[in-house]
Amino acid sequence: MTNPELLQDLEKALHSGSVDVVSVLGVLEKFTDTKKSEGSNKLMHILSFIGGGIVFMGIAFWVGQEWKHFGSSAKILCTLGIAIGFFISAVLLSKNDEQEVLSNTFFAIAALLMPFGLGVTYDELEFKVDTYSVTTQISGILTAVFLSAYFLFRRNLLLIFAIIFASCLFFIATDWMLKDQFMASESKFYLYRIFFVGLTWTLLGHAFSDSVRKPLTSFLYVFGIIAILSSAMALGGWKPNQSVFWELIYPGLALGIVFLSTVVKSRSFLIFGSLGFGAYICKITAEYFSDSLGWPLALILMGSAMIGIAFGAVRIRKKYLQT
Repeated sequence: MTNPELLQDLEKALHSGSVDVVSVLGVLEKFTDTKKSEGSNKLMHILSFIGGGIVFMGIAFWVGQEWKHFGSSAKILCTLGIAIGFFISAVLLSKNDEQEVLSNTFFAIAALLMPFGLGVTYDELEFKVDTYSVTTQISGILTAVFLSAYFLFRRNLLLIFAIIFASCLFFIATDWMLKDQFMASESKFYLYRIFFVGLTWTLLGHAFSDSVRKPLTSFLYVFGIIAILSSAMALGGWKPNQSVFWELIYPGLALGIVFLSTVVKSRSFLIFGSLGFGAYICKITAEYFSDSLGWPLALILMGSAMIGIAFGAVRIRKKYLQT
C-alpha cells in the first residue's frame, strides 16, 4: 500500500470516528521519540569510536616512544597484554546491554592492537614473523577469536572484524600455497583474489539484507563492489598489454551492477556501478581514441558520457529506489 492510499484510509477512519485524533497524535509522538533516541544512540557510537581511536593512538605513541627501553616481557605485555585486557573488559561489559557502546569500543581497540601484539609475541619468541606460516597462524587466531566472540554476543562490529581477518587469512594462505604456481603472473593472481573477495563480500551483504545483520549490508556492498570493479578494470590492462576478454566483459559487469540495483533496491549498486561504467568510458577513450580524435574531442566525449550516465542513474533512482 502506497503512502497516498494510507493517508486516504486514515482520513476516512478519522471522518467515520473509528480512529480518534488523540490516538494518532500518540502514535506520532512515540515515533518521534524513537527517532530522537536512534539519533542520540548514533551520536554516542560515533563519539565512543572517536574516543577509542584516540586511546589507540595514545597507546601506539607511548609504546613507540618507550619501545627501545622495554625488555621482551614488557613488549609483549604492552601490546598483546593490553589488547587482551581490552578484549576481556569488552566481554565482561557485554553481559550488560546498557554498556553495549562501551563494550563495542573496547572490542574495536582490542581488534586494532591484537594483530601487532601477536606479531610482537611471535618475534620475541624468536619466530620469523615475515614467514607465511607465522602470518597464517596470526590471521587464523584473529579470525577464530572474533568469529567466536560474534557467535557468543551477536554484535555486528565483531562480525565485521571477523570478515576482515578472514579475508586477510584467505590472501595469506593462498599466497603461501599457490604463489609459486602463479609466479609469472603474480599481479594478476592478486587481482583475481581481490575480485573473489569482493564478490564474497557482496554476496554476504545480500545474505544479511533480510536479517538482523542488515546494518552491515551497505558496508559490504560498497567495499565489495569497489573490489570487483577495480580488480576487473586492472585485469583489463592497458594497450599493448591489454586483456581483450576483461575489456569486453567489464561494461557488462558494471551495467549488470547498475541493473541489480533495481532488484536488490540498493543505492550502493547504482552509484558505484555508474561510477565504474563512467571510469571504463574514460579509460577506453583515453586508451584507444585520444591519438586519433585528439585530447580536446576525447575529453568532450568523456564528459558527455559522464553526463549521460549521471542522468540515467538519477532516472533509475527516482523510478526504482525511492520509497
